[in-house]
Amino acid sequence: MVQATVTAFLGATSGGRHSALWGLSRLGQRPPCRETASPFLASGSSLFQRRRSLSVRDMHEALTEVSPELMIQLAGCAVMVGTGKVLQVKEEKEGIEPAAPWALKEEGLEKAVDLYRDTAVRYFGYANEVGEAFRPLVPAPLVTFSYLVAFAYIAADSYSQGAKVVDLPSGGEWKKPSMLASVDSLLFQIMASVIFPSFTINRWVVFLGTALSELQQDQFASLPPELVQYLPTATGLLIIPIICGPLDVLTHRLLDGSFRWVSETILAKDR
Repeated sequence: MVQATVTAFLGATSGGRHSALWGLSRLGQRPPCRETASPFLASGSSLFQRRRSLSVRDMHEALTEVSPELMIQLAGCAVMVGTGKVLQVKEEKEGIEPAAPWALKEEGLEKAVDLYRDTAVRYFGYANEVGEAFRPLVPAPLVTFSYLVAFAYIAADSYSQGAKVVDLPSGGEWKKPSMLASVDSLLFQIMASVIFPSFTINRWVVFLGTALSELQQDQFASLPPELVQYLPTATGLLIIPIICGPLDVLTHRLLDGSFRWVSETILAKDR
């Protein structure tokens, strides 16, 4: 019933010719399109494939208004980033460097260059964030591919971190086996590099795109179409370096009170 109502509404406003770019006829509801989504968020038709036939309003017709649900999701993202920032500032003042318990901390040992953390290879871990920022401008399969790149990086980094624990003279601060170190790294990367930042960027891009199209339609008809089209992606890219640091710190603290605490208890290892 709800889907039929929304379909009729979209047909009345846009002639029924276009499916929703964002893949949501209303927030949280999939439209009848066959494009695949990213691993976490719904996706819709590609602006890249249909740019010539889409008006600026059609670009964001999936969300016809900035809904309360979207604002709640944005508020949740702001709380996550804000909490992480508070923790980050506090730890910087106290001289604490966020790190997993199995990180190299032995005095007198020289820290080797980590291929996945200290070189340009680490930027592959940001592929999914970039994909989410470009979601309204590129085909959905490209966004999915960005997640595949990120997960390939995460798998390689997790294996590498586990292997390094074996090489440490005392096994690291926890003295835990390499498998546990790999799982710890995997959980951290999935949370800090995929789930938290991807959701935050996606919701921001959707919010800004919808808000701009509303303004152009209702109040500012002279708003340049290019601004509505590209500004959400541009700002999505700009917030990547802003949110990543706080979300990393937040993830460390979440793991300290969950997986790492349970691991210590199970292994009965002293720090």
